[in-house]
Amino acid sequence: MCFLEVDEGPGPGVRVVEYRPGTLRVSIPGPRRRRSSSSSGSSSGSSSSSSSSGSSSSSSSHHSSSSSSSSSSDDTTIVIASRPSHHHHQHHHHSWNRTLSIRKKEPARHRFSMSTFRGLQAPELSKKMTRLIKQENSAISAHEAASRERVNIAAQLSEWGEGTEDDAVSDISDKLGVLMAEIGEQEDNYAQSLEDYRSILKQIRDTESSVQPSRDHRAKIADDIQRLKLKGEQSKDKVDVLEQELVRAEANNLVAEAQLTNVTRQKLKEAFDIHLAAVIERGEKQILLARHARRLLNYLDDSPVVPGDSRQPYEHADEAKQILEAAENDLKSWESTVEPIHSSAGETSGAGRDQEAQGEPVGGTGNVNEPGTNGTSAKQGQPQVAGATGTQPVAVPY
Repeated sequence: MCFLEVDEGPGPGVRVVEYRPGTLRVSIPGPRRRRSSSSSGSSSGSSSSSSSSGSSSSSSSHHSSSSSSSSSSDDTTIVIASRPSHHHHQHHHHSWNRTLSIRKKEPARHRFSMSTFRGLQAPELSKKMTRLIKQENSAISAHEAASRERVNIAAQLSEWGEGTEDDAVSDISDKLGVLMAEIGEQEDNYAQSLEDYRSILKQIRDTESSVQPSRDHRAKIADDIQRLKLKGEQSKDKVDVLEQELVRAEANNLVAEAQLTNVTRQKLKEAFDIHLAAVIERGEKQILLARHARRLLNYLDDSPVVPGDSRQPYEHADEAKQILEAAENDLKSWESTVEPIHSSAGETSGAGRDQEAQGEPVGGTGNVNEPGTNGTSAKQGQPQVAGATGTQPVAVPY
């Protein structure tokens, strides 16, 4: 193999250089040290001209001193660096022995979803309720999955009993499967009630989200007032304007806080009324079904038989069917036994509650929201607290 070498001396010229490869060593670093076999090339060659042979000898001497020369273009040692290893690549290629590795594993990546972004964007006041609602959604999905699995297990129990070729086992397992499937259906009904309870919690979350801007606005104005007061007398006019704006902001925040406490108490009471009533209903119905299922087991004769003897024929098919019908009738006639939860959401506090109980409007015989009735007039644009049962006037200092 020949190369063209440019002579950078006083007179530019081009020389033809014959390349004779020397010993080639290849080292590949890896998890285990391995020594690669070295291949040596032939060092003998024939030259047709005296200039070529002279160049060959100079080239050979040049290769012998390549370790100390920095201008050599032919390096006899090649080091192939391994690519930087990443955990996700090694997990893909070496997943079969990942437990045998002593390398430190990186924590799993957090997968973002739309619900994750909703949680990040939630106001500070409603973040905890948002997290609770999200966890309830996971719990509801688990109950729904448990219901489906329970129904599938009941079907497999019936199929297994049919394949035993035993009349008693086949009949009892079939009817047990019916009752077990109904128990699984009660789990699904419970999940639906939890969804109703969760939707009521969302109203608390939405109210908290609506109150947060009012709090932030009031705090911002208060901070601006303190900052301007530190500047001195030149900011007195701005401070007066901001103080008036702070009064209005505090009035609006007072309305929002009153609405928040009313909605929070009412909806929390309503939500857990549904939740706990659903727990009781699921428990009572599943207990009812389980009691009838236990009655079926009495019709399965488990007395041992000696080899060669045959069991008595199964004669309790009608009784087992009656148990199934009784369970169905009891389930249809089931009534809730929970005590009702008292709610005062439509009542006002103090003496107004007694007046409403007697059928009299609060504040006298006139309407406090209509001017000129009983000498009482309401200020135009008076803030109102919008509760679940109507609007209530709130005294706001202006």
